[in-house]
Amino acid sequence: MDAENIKRIAGPEVNRCFLCKWIMEDLRINGRLTGYPTDHSGSAGFPVVGKLRHLELEQASLDRRAALGV
Repeated sequence: MDAENIKRIAGPEVNRCFLCKWIMEDLRINGRLTGYPTDHSGSAGFPVVGKLRHLELEQASLDRRAALGV
């Protein structure tokens, strides 16, 4: 998923969803999706695959709201 799609999906949700907030912080800090934030041992706290799946769910929510006219 490219940066523009990530921003379109997660950007509007940063004040309501801490996962979207982490996704946007990762994109801002690293320029791409990484394991940010990391835990005390440096391991990925929110792996890329989890971020992509979350973005898929957010996109489905956007599609549903659009279909309902909300």
